[in-house]
Amino acid sequence: MRYTAAPSWRNRGVTKLALLGGIVMAMIGFGQSPAHAALLDANCPGPFDDGTTLNANQRLAQTFTAAHTGTVVRAEVALNKLAPGGDFTLQVLDTSGGIPVNGVLGSGTVPDSSVADGPTTLSGTFSSPAPVTAGHLYALVISRPNDWFLTDRHGDPCPGEEIFSPDQTSQFQPPMEPNQYDFVYSVFVNPPNTFTVGKQKGKKLTLTLPAAGSVTVAKKGLLKPSTSTVGGAGALTLKLKLTKKANRKLNSVGKLNVKAAITFAPTGGDPATQTKKLKFKHKH
Repeated sequence: MRYTAAPSWRNRGVTKLALLGGIVMAMIGFGQSPAHAALLDANCPGPFDDGTTLNANQRLAQTFTAAHTGTVVRAEVALNKLAPGGDFTLQVLDTSGGIPVNGVLGSGTVPDSSVADGPTTLSGTFSSPAPVTAGHLYALVISRPNDWFLTDRHGDPCPGEEIFSPDQTSQFQPPMEPNQYDFVYSVFVNPPNTFTVGKQKGKKLTLTLPAAGSVTVAKKGLLKPSTSTVGGAGALTLKLKLTKKANRKLNSVGKLNVKAAITFAPTGGDPATQTKKLKFKHKH
């Protein structure tokens, strides 16, 4: 038992042998990158070696420290839904003093019909992504309006820990046995892609980027495609390359205006594009 307020919460050993036969099935695809762009952030890999039954509407949290700044868009948790009957809810909460605090930062619902029977990996996309900052402690929370069985790991194998709440509104309870159990889980974060286009000086353009990734500048017929890779957030100076056609026009008229598409693709994230009017002058 972990909590005096819930003496029957932790049920060790029940159906464990039966569950172990499903480990391979449960772990197939676990922790793989989702279909849409996102970075694997905090996670605790399997296989599981323990488990516990959660009653209807009880909440169980796994604390984790975000490795990337961005938004949590997806999460995976190893479990056994026991029986059909209720959708699963995934949430990200903030923490205080290492304990989750009520107030949802982001959430998603996983329809019961999409969750396989027996040991499986619950995979949920957040309809409301949760903003997170690298280095800060958060909590991944799971609940269901029916009983279910969490398949987890014992012996503090990963950072963070499981923390329990008896219902949807009560405070989370400090664990009686800290750092003993961990979800088998993965959290995926979409890094920020909002960038600022700065000043142009001749054939150089300054950008301010929010994260690591790549930048491409292009305008068919006038600008040669130019791609630069950056290792982190900060300023980047791009070299602009005119095509032969654009150079001839510039030499002929003395000036040239080009509406160029500037695309920033953060590593593991979704690209964003801005249109910028670039001005070139012929140097006499």
